[in-house]
Amino acid sequence: MKKQLIMAGALVVLAGWAMGCKSTYDAKRISAGNVQREGHIVFVRPHRNYPLQSLRRRLEITHEAASQNAAGLLVVQVGCRNKGGIDLPLSVKTAFYNQPFGAPGNQTSVPIYETPIRTFNILRGMTEEYTVTCPKKGAVDYQVTISEIVH
Repeated sequence: MKKQLIMAGALVVLAGWAMGCKSTYDAKRISAGNVQREGHIVFVRPHRNYPLQSLRRRLEITHEAASQNAAGLLVVQVGCRNKGGIDLPLSVKTAFYNQPFGAPGNQTSVPIYETPIRTFNILRGMTEEYTVTCPKKGAVDYQVTISEIVH
């Protein structure tokens, strides 16, 4: 019985380690100057050899707004329009910061909250509104990461 528990525990640890090692994009350290040039909306490739320009040509950001609601929480709204061609399956994740993102002296800031990845499909010619609220008070800036889902 004890050996079975040890084996089960080892399998759980191994499975957790294997799942944690997979990423949809190459997370490399970038210089402080590059962080300052990053905008509030960032497009990333689903994998290394995927053409990033194709997503930028097919997806238009119609509007981007951030405001505080009555509870003092930061609310971000981003409009995404599919320019046509094919349906766009997207994944979106937002990181909230308690200091302006990329400001001098804040190049390595850790987000105070990150949303889970949300997936949605934008049909040809349609516009989707992505709205997210940071559940933690004190958020003053954000960064939205958008990637196309590859099947």
